[in-house]
Amino acid sequence: MKDSNILIVSLSHRLRDYALHLRQEGSLPVDAPDMETALEFLKNRDFHMDLLLLDLEGDGREGLAMIEQIRRFSSLPILVTADREPRNLLLRAAQRGADDGLCFPFSHLLLDRKAEAILNRKGKTFSPEILAVGPFLADGRAHEICLDNKPLPLSPREYDLLLYLLRTEGDALSRERILANVWESDYPGGTRTVDTQIKQLRAKLGEWADCIQTVRKVGYRMRIRKEDGDE
Repeated sequence: MKDSNILIVSLSHRLRDYALHLRQEGSLPVDAPDMETALEFLKNRDFHMDLLLLDLEGDGREGLAMIEQIRRFSSLPILVTADREPRNLLLRAAQRGADDGLCFPFSHLLLDRKAEAILNRKGKTFSPEILAVGPFLADGRAHEICLDNKPLPLSPREYDLLLYLLRTEGDALSRERILANVWESDYPGGTRTVDTQIKQLRAKLGEWADCIQTVRKVGYRMRIRKEDGDE
């Protein structure tokens, strides 16, 4: 994560030690005093952030609302931290667009690994770098997927999920298999997170949403429908 720009939002400053750790490791953390300031910072195109580290404090309402606001204008990777109570807080964060999460207590090393995994996913490409499947065109170098020649407004997680579905087009995939290949970790939300992300992804595909089929008692399958007149 060296030289990565990481915006940290923690109103109680319980991530202060981690920010110091990041500086010692060569990253460039920026502490936001409050969520309003953080949103203004993210909307300022003069500043480039690689990752948002957001602490969901208390019942998490403010943090969840912030994630929703960010997803209206940015696909910035979001890593959240939270207490173990209330339950399902990390799942609710994932439903709003967070990429991964971790419950207190945890070590700096574990948080490092989570952050590195997200940053690697953001920049990684698959072979071939250009993948064309029906109306979809995935460009690994640009980290972009177009539908009918128009870029889709995908979060990093949605990009990884859609790319995986395109690469396995026609295969029936269990939720566990999708979770293992897209999340690459035991995400606290479990397989329910897959259902949530599939629902959000379908909403962005418009008339092509039915390409992601539900396979009863298995999971999901990407199947591109043939145009009228095609054999």
